[in-house]
Amino acid sequence: MSGADALYFNPAGLSSVKGKEVTINVSPTFSQAETPVHSADLSHESDRVTKFPSAVMGAMKINEKMGVGIGLYTAGGTSVDHGDVDFSSVSSEFAPYRPVMKSNLEIIELGLGAGYKLNQNWSVGAAWRATMVSGGFSDAKVTESSGGTPLLLSGTELKDLEDEKFSGFKVGAQYLSDDKSWGIGFAWRTRVEFTGEGTSSVAYALTTTGNAAILSGAGTAGVRVNGTGGDASLTSELPQQITLGGHYVLNKEWTLFSEVTWTEYSKNEKLEIDGNVTTFTTSAIPDVAQNWKDQYNYRIAAEYSGWEKGLLRFSYVLTSRVISEQAATPTFSAPGSGHTVVVGMGNALSENLFLDSALEYSWNTGSGNTADRSSSGTLLTPPFYGDYEISAYVAHVSLTYLW
Repeated sequence: MSGADALYFNPAGLSSVKGKEVTINVSPTFSQAETPVHSADLSHESDRVTKFPSAVMGAMKINEKMGVGIGLYTAGGTSVDHGDVDFSSVSSEFAPYRPVMKSNLEIIELGLGAGYKLNQNWSVGAAWRATMVSGGFSDAKVTESSGGTPLLLSGTELKDLEDEKFSGFKVGAQYLSDDKSWGIGFAWRTRVEFTGEGTSSVAYALTTTGNAAILSGAGTAGVRVNGTGGDASLTSELPQQITLGGHYVLNKEWTLFSEVTWTEYSKNEKLEIDGNVTTFTTSAIPDVAQNWKDQYNYRIAAEYSGWEKGLLRFSYVLTSRVISEQAATPTFSAPGSGHTVVVGMGNALSENLFLDSALEYSWNTGSGNTADRSSSGTLLTPPFYGDYEISAYVAHVSLTYLW
């Protein structure tokens, strides 16, 4: 890894900057999910979400051993939007209220880094990261009697969540063999915990049975009722991450790559929510159980340089299961392993201008239940089981100018 992109992937690569360069990346992403929202029988296909993860990075050579870089880039996030969900199949009295179910979290970072060449083989680097978080989260649930009769449909929305943190770092090291036929790299990203502060809102609908059981008949069944929200916050983290990768020049036309990335998602035990809402009573907004597992990404790739029109690139990524079987949710990834295939190419448009592009398809499927997010008692939110599927199409475009 070298050039301005090294600021994001491995800052040790900034030591190999040849002069000055600017890189602009944009990756239009079109994703969609199909998940159960109350039971295996009530499956819902989400809206197709379009996002534009982007990056603008610059780097320059300071001397023969050192280079520096600065950049603004999308570092992470989540986006699943089921829109207004119809629960009338659970109870016809829920028809007037269609709660929103979605997650929309965007993490953008400003990075400033430097790479230093220790000798002809070894390079090291470090980058400081300012992390900016924004977005919202909406969820809904059905409360039933112990006998399984629907009583209450309620939905809570957190919106305009924002936070900024300035304590993130990334460090890296690279080794290149004497004959430049192979090399390895290591990078470590520190964790960043954030608390997005915003506002909340709540609404609900009762069945006739629910009105009698919960409000002793004092409410109104079969209508949407807007409650009262207020200030609210959501605490989570962008976990630490370690990447180890390498390349091998097979011959003058083929170069092979492999990489393993570990991300400590097991730290994401729950979305910790602070705030109250008032329906027929005032209560704290419940946390959202996650209980995620650590993620492992296994990547293999190849680059072919024997085509006169440019470089050809191929990649496959296997992503381990992160969402536990008992903590499935309609608004996050599916509780199963993921797969990604990428085909791309690189072209020199001129002596100073270079274009890299790729097409990517990823999918994640699995079966799970909501046991970790359920409640028990006289009034309960029962766990439900079902199949989950999330897929995405991505077009990557990168333009680099050197001088």
